Amino acid sequence: MERFTKAIAILSLTIALIGMTISAPAMAIASPINQNEQVQEASMHPEDIRTAIRRAAKAWETGDADAFAVMFTPDGEFIVPGKRWQGAAAIREQLAKLGRSNSDVSIDIRRIIVEGNQAVVEWRWEETEKATGSRSQADDSIVVDFMDGKISRWREYIDSETPASSQ
Repeated sequence: MERFTKAIAILSLTIALIGMTISAPAMAIASPINQNEQVQEASMHPEDIRTAIRRAAKAWETGDADAFAVMFTPDGEFIVPGKRWQGAAAIREQLAKLGRSNSDVSIDIRRIIVEGNQAVVEWRWEETEKATGSRSQADDSIVVDFMDGKISRWREYIDSETPASSQ
């Protein structure tokens, strides 16, 4: 009986060692990936995010398409209801197009909420359409994601129908 117990113990130990050998390479492969994810997840300082949002608003107000586009990652996204542009060149062209058709843009940042590498911005913007001279305004909530100090995604939720007096 003692020999049988020893044999079971040796067999159990062998199975455990084989299991460790099989899972060790998988752990070695997974470990660097997890370390890289942790590096990418390192949060920007909240004040750096707020400063970037203010710079983006200034570029928007002045129609500086280059200053706005350079804030994005190479594959960054700019999304407004019904439209999406990806990459700095497409984003630059869209802001330049808006600058050619609108003037006298003003942005009033109401609040910026920062959590990790994300921000939610609430602002009111106004602009004049050059062709007609008509002034438009809207309240805008924007969700902004940052990666490596740049904007990777800018998603706007625009409300141009709620009267300013109701707020």
